[in-house]
Amino acid sequence: MKRPVLGITIISIIAVALVAGYFLIERGNRETLAGKGPQPALIETARPLLRDFSLSAEWIGRVESRYLVKVVTLEEGRITSVDTADETVVKKGALLFTMGGPGINSRLAYLRERVASLRQRLSIAESRVKRKREAVKQRFSSRDELETAQDALARIQTDLSRTRHDLQLLEDLIRIRAPIHGVFTRRTVTVGQDVEKGMILGYITDPAHL
Repeated sequence: MKRPVLGITIISIIAVALVAGYFLIERGNRETLAGKGPQPALIETARPLLRDFSLSAEWIGRVESRYLVKVVTLEEGRITSVDTADETVVKKGALLFTMGGPGINSRLAYLRERVASLRQRLSIAESRVKRKREAVKQRFSSRDELETAQDALARIQTDLSRTRHDLQLLEDLIRIRAPIHGVFTRRTVTVGQDVEKGMILGYITDPAHL
C-alpha cells in the first residue's frame, strides 16, 4: 500500500511545480511588456489631398512644323505661273506652279506635231490594211503584201503610243503639284524666273506636326 501512495504523491508534487512555473513565466512576460511601453511611430501616413492648379508662361517666338516636304522642279525651265497663294492650305495633288520657257515649249511643240503626224499616218495605214485584206480575198494581192501592210501599221501604232506617253509625261512634269496635304509656304521663286532641275521652289508643312 505504501508504494502506490508514494507514486501519487510524487506526481502531485510535479504537477504543482509545473503549474507554478507556468504562472511565474507568464507574470514575467507581462512585466517585461509593461516596462517597454508603446514604441513611437517612425513614419506618419496621411491620405492624399487633391489640388487643382494652373500654370501659364509667356512664349515669344514662332511655331513651326516639324514636318516639311520640299517642292522641287523636275525639269529645267521657267516659272510661267504661280497657281497657289502663299500660306494656303492645299490638298495633295493641288497645282502649285506651271513651267515653260524656250526649251520646254520647243519640246512640247515637237511632240504635239509628231502625235498629229502619226495619227494621220495611222489612219492611212489602217485603210491600206483594210484594202489589202479585201484584195487578198479576191486574189488581187498576195498575203505577203497584207503582212507588210500590217507590220507598217503596228510600227506606227507603237510610235504613236510612245510619243503620246512622252507628251503626257512632259506635261505632268511641268505642272508642279503638292506632294502632300498641308500648307504651302516659303516660296522661293517668282513668275518669269529660270530654274534648274531639282531646285527647291517652296515647302509644304503639316500643321498636325508642330
